[in-house]
Amino acid sequence: MLKNHLKIALRTLRRHRGYVLINVIGLAIGVACCLLIVQFVRYELSYDRFHEKADRIYRIASDWGDFSIPTTNPPFVRRLEASYPEIKQAWVNTYSGLVSHEDRTFREGGIFFVNPAFFDVFTAPILQGAFKPDRPLAALITPEMARKYFGDSDPIGRRLTVDNQFELEVTGVVGTFPDNAHFHPDFLVSWATLDAFQIFNYESAWGNNAIYTYLLFPPEIDPVSFAEELPAFIERQAGQNWNGAELILQPLTDIHLRSHHNDEIEPNGNVAYIYVLVAIAAFILLIACINFVNLATARSVDRAREVGVRKVAGADRSQLIRQFLSESLVLVSLAVFVAVGLVYAFLPWFKSLAARPIAFDLLGDGFLIPVLVGFVLLVGLLAGVYPAIVLSSFRPAQVLKGSFARSGHGRMLRKGLVVFQFAISIALIVGTGTIYNQLSYLRSAGLGFDQDQVVQIDFPDAALVRQYVAFKKALAAHPGIEQISIASERLPSELLNGSGTQFEGSPDPMLDVPLRTVAIGHDFFETLGVEPIAGRTFREEFATDSAGVILNATAWRLVAADAGVSPDDPIPALGKRILYRGTSGPLVGVVPDFNMASLREVVEPVIFFFDADWYDTAHIRLDRSDIPGAMAFVEETWRRFFPSWPLEYAFVDQGFDAVYRSEERLAQLFTIFAGFALFVGCLGLFGLASFTAAQRTKEIGVRKVLGASVGSIVVLLSREISWLVVAAVVVAAPVAWYGMSRWLEGFAYRIDVAWWLFPLAGGIALAIAWLTVSYQSIRAALADPVKSLRYE
Repeated sequence: MLKNHLKIALRTLRRHRGYVLINVIGLAIGVACCLLIVQFVRYELSYDRFHEKADRIYRIASDWGDFSIPTTNPPFVRRLEASYPEIKQAWVNTYSGLVSHEDRTFREGGIFFVNPAFFDVFTAPILQGAFKPDRPLAALITPEMARKYFGDSDPIGRRLTVDNQFELEVTGVVGTFPDNAHFHPDFLVSWATLDAFQIFNYESAWGNNAIYTYLLFPPEIDPVSFAEELPAFIERQAGQNWNGAELILQPLTDIHLRSHHNDEIEPNGNVAYIYVLVAIAAFILLIACINFVNLATARSVDRAREVGVRKVAGADRSQLIRQFLSESLVLVSLAVFVAVGLVYAFLPWFKSLAARPIAFDLLGDGFLIPVLVGFVLLVGLLAGVYPAIVLSSFRPAQVLKGSFARSGHGRMLRKGLVVFQFAISIALIVGTGTIYNQLSYLRSAGLGFDQDQVVQIDFPDAALVRQYVAFKKALAAHPGIEQISIASERLPSELLNGSGTQFEGSPDPMLDVPLRTVAIGHDFFETLGVEPIAGRTFREEFATDSAGVILNATAWRLVAADAGVSPDDPIPALGKRILYRGTSGPLVGVVPDFNMASLREVVEPVIFFFDADWYDTAHIRLDRSDIPGAMAFVEETWRRFFPSWPLEYAFVDQGFDAVYRSEERLAQLFTIFAGFALFVGCLGLFGLASFTAAQRTKEIGVRKVLGASVGSIVVLLSREISWLVVAAVVVAAPVAWYGMSRWLEGFAYRIDVAWWLFPLAGGIALAIAWLTVSYQSIRAALADPVKSLRYE
């Protein structure tokens, strides 16, 4: 029986090639999109799950409400270790510096100082040698680093110089962490190194939040109950010394998608984008399935006589249902086969767009084949069951006499499904337009300073900073260099350092306004093109400026309000001393707010001051008329002053552009998948227009005989789709507005969802729909009425 069903199904599909082609292409595109997105989602959800004990590993984060970091301080972790010896603790402290061996020098950001328990918590196989946790300056390196610095020679016992200051001894080679890890160490250096240099004070450094702490809980300890005990533990151990943070436990497997603290080791993903992509994949697949149902039910009149003959010949309803379901399964199987080919063809492009090493191994991945088989059965049965029930319900006496009439319920269902299809497409178009508008706004909106032609140079060592003044004078001799300054921050900056601040002699000595702290040199604001709104900026001719401070407008308003000074006029407060970081300095000026971070964040209150110990980044404004010549001079001057250190620089505007790359990728994905959704929807619309025109052939012939013009017939056949698209706009508008409004809430500076996007999206959908149905409409209107009426 099954063989017979399949044979008849293949014959039927072969006779209706156009119907098969439309359904196969639509389903194949839907399945291919779904498979690509499923593989992307699987990859994102796999982060850190390669660790054998991943489900019992948690990270401690410190949260102050408006600011949070995934680290904590040395006294806390040392006391926690002593109080809970059954909980293994992995400590990580990250470092970035120049690593050199003989003539090979590179800046490395993956230098991790780790304690001995690191290997108890994480799965990090040692491939060669051994880890020496109690030996200062002992290090493990990855195979990539071994080849990079030592070629094919044995790295064990070799030495690497870091920042031209100290040497690491390579005691072993550790396996490279896979791509789906939230951090990737290249060097694992013994924690004893930090202790030998007395980097941390384990008794009093409650404010030094520099340790990433990972806890491995034994099965008998509940992490939730442990987290509830932390406030009492902090009170017992720290008391008044505590820094005010609430400690949060984060599951290791949640870090990549659900952790967005400041100072993450590496940039994380966003679970919201996962939800969006899953929804898009489901919608495209749903549109393809809707096409299948629409086309199958639209063909009901054509197959009515077939059903009548089969029933007269003795076929019962269950046999007909099995027959039609067999056709559906064959069609879906063919679509899945084509979809797999599309996935292999487009996978390299999708990997590049998603910036992830996504794999698709049909035979090697035990997940894919069962999923595809299940998909064929699920979609084949669900998409085919309604047409099968409808077609098998025809009464043979009616259809064989020619008195069969189409069901009004069927027409309403098809119209509803078309509305749903176009509503999804219109919502995707609105989403795409909103994302591009927001990105355009972020790029065009002023940051409050002139970021163009400003290059940043890293000073990786304090010894280099001490030569900054001479370096600056040498650069100033070039006509293509307009301004030069130095600061403690590289732009864009997360502004992690802070200090309680108040006017000296404040009427309420308990007032302590938290401000972000930034150390700057002379000409910093001039280099960025920022003019003061009160007072002045730091000047070299004023020696007292070395002890002075400058506030941005937000900081001024906070300090003034807490001190009872009018925030509207800072001029009377100029020269008054401000307490900060355990010292004080006169207020030299107030500058307008400008974004040192991206426009995702509000402007932080900032206090600017002199402190050479903090400097690490030079900012140089170039004349736009000769940027290559100016940069060549900068490179030449750097080599003359610092021959042992490679020059590392980046333009400020490029740094800010990089912040929005995830939104750019999302916009590209929205555009592409919105296009796919429209294309698949139009395939179904084309099929429906073909069957509608065929079913109204006699009506069109009568109208032409009675004098109807070609134009009036085209309008008649196209009018219905216009109303369906209008209905789709009405359905899509509130959903798209709500969804994009929620997405925009993630930006401190944002646009509103533009009202004109909705008629624009509707117009695009309507134009595409008209183009889709116009071919069949014009063809039907131009047909000779004699041929359609010859038997009447």
